[in-house]
Amino acid sequence: MKLSLSNQEIPLHFLSSSDTITSWLSYGKNLLVGNSKIGYLERIFESLDEPVLVKDKENAVEMPKISGGVKFQNVDFTYEEGVKVLDNINFECRPGDTVALVGPTGAGKTTVVNLL
Repeated sequence: MKLSLSNQEIPLHFLSSSDTITSWLSYGKNLLVGNSKIGYLERIFESLDEPVLVKDKENAVEMPKISGGVKFQNVDFTYEEGVKVLDNINFECRPGDTVALVGPTGAGKTTVVNLL
């Protein structure tokens, strides 16, 4: 399984585990100790350590299990005519996959999520 962005492929199995993401964050934190960028990573970890404040309503109904997958095949998207935000996006997520959309600001991560 691969994620293709602008004709560059990233194996999804590389991004498909929360353990992998946590490992990379931990690696980055250890690598940048003593660097000015450590403050950025510390804020990420502080956010992850925050308690969850959202609580279910009384008598909330449990959401049923969702099955199925998602496949984007040759997806283009534009907000403004002539300016593609997404260009030929191809990926597939199967049931049970965990995927992280990672990229710089403006790369189209939110657009992909909104199209779901």
